[in-house]
Amino acid sequence: MARTYVDRGGTFTDVVTVHDTGQIEITKVRSDEAVVGKLAKGPLIFGTTVATNALLEHKGVRTLLIINEGLGDLPFIGDMTRPSLFDSDVSWPRPLCDRVLELKGRLDVEGIEIEALEIPYLDLGDIDAVAIVLTHSNLNPSHELAVAEAIRRQSEEDALPIPYIALGHELCPEVGMLARVETALVDAAITPVLHQSMLHDRIPPGTLAMRSDASLCPAGDLRAPDAVLSGPAGGVLAVAHVAKQAGFEKAVGLDMGGTSTDVCRVHAGELPRQEGDVRIAGVRIRRPILEVATIAAGGGSILSNDGLRLRVGPESAGAAPGPQCYGRGGPPTLTDAALSAGLLDPDAFDPPLALTEVSLPGPADAYLDIGREAMAQALRKIATSRGIDLGDHALVSLGGAAGQHAAEVAARLGVRTVLVHPCASVLSAYGMTLSRREEERATSVWLPLKQVWKTLPEYIAKLFQTTPNLGQSFVSLELRYTGTDHALEIPLLPNDQVESV
Repeated sequence: MARTYVDRGGTFTDVVTVHDTGQIEITKVRSDEAVVGKLAKGPLIFGTTVATNALLEHKGVRTLLIINEGLGDLPFIGDMTRPSLFDSDVSWPRPLCDRVLELKGRLDVEGIEIEALEIPYLDLGDIDAVAIVLTHSNLNPSHELAVAEAIRRQSEEDALPIPYIALGHELCPEVGMLARVETALVDAAITPVLHQSMLHDRIPPGTLAMRSDASLCPAGDLRAPDAVLSGPAGGVLAVAHVAKQAGFEKAVGLDMGGTSTDVCRVHAGELPRQEGDVRIAGVRIRRPILEVATIAAGGGSILSNDGLRLRVGPESAGAAPGPQCYGRGGPPTLTDAALSAGLLDPDAFDPPLALTEVSLPGPADAYLDIGREAMAQALRKIATSRGIDLGDHALVSLGGAAGQHAAEVAARLGVRTVLVHPCASVLSAYGMTLSRREEERATSVWLPLKQVWKTLPEYIAKLFQTTPNLGQSFVSLELRYTGTDHALEIPLLPNDQVESV
């Protein structure tokens, strides 16, 4: 039986079908035309950049944040991190909520109610999603659950659609209020966009979806915090595989699609996995995730000129109308600059690209330089933050547009080898053939280890009650020294030996 792997991007959808004979069939179609379910031959596994692009472009649904009284400024203040410390024109990141509602009611640090919850009438007429994040809900979710039930009941009484509801304690059971707020906002604002895309694509029952940590889950369970790198995760698997096949221990990946470019680094076949709080497009997400830097510089990134400087992105022309050369009245894009510079064969496209339609707001070479330098800077950031010299790395080119820029980006980095796989243009979908089904559960036990050690098997047993049996399981503990915030992950024994600890 054939099996199909699909990477649904913002501009193009890539399809890799692997037949029982070992034959590989590849297809690339525009995402505005693609219906993923119809492209599948046999069981379907898919990844998507819909959540990534929606987060990059801040195109979520109208979202209400419900939080404790006095904490309404939290998503706006954040942790006061200033990544561009010396940029005088930097703007503060806008949170993913359109409105904030503060409620009276409070739990203490042990999850015990010290102030009764008061739920007023909720004005939900213009709201599509609600993020509910209340203090210490990871220890006692009763207040969050009560607010969620009030929203459902009021929506029915007002004859309004029930909004999508994201609960902080479900998304982040660990300690950390700010991480819960930002992760819940990503879920509330972006997951409805993701689910609408899946409905449009007619994802069939039984489909598996790629998460940001390169694991697979049932498509219906995929939520935005787990999907912000769903498509690129397949690309990371592919980069490690291609580099190993070519005999390179160290490699970087340049995955350039129509809407964004993703970069990564692999070493000795190990996937660059991050735990804890991760920032994607300036937003904090607490999720296991592969280390991938995403920048809004894809083939469809819109070119502009305000009279002072030239810009590439972050806005994208998407699949519709697409670049100017598509002939649909679209804006000038990086693809148009590449076509003008002779980097594309217009007759290789169906329908052929129209060079006569292209009118750029500045020199093509200048825009290409800006885009390439942004890609090189993203790769430098991954390397220099760890004191790594990329000179002994290979660069793996993947994605439909990377071949136009890979050699130039490699030269800027001092990389002497560029690897181009036969399936390079659909390599993220190809990388999904290497993924596997996984599930992860966590719970917060904020006590000294000596107090919890004897009851540890009970905590673990509760976690496994909500975890599907996938044949093999592992347990680890995250331990903190007293007075510190960051945890050290300590592997424990496999589950069949936990009870003997």
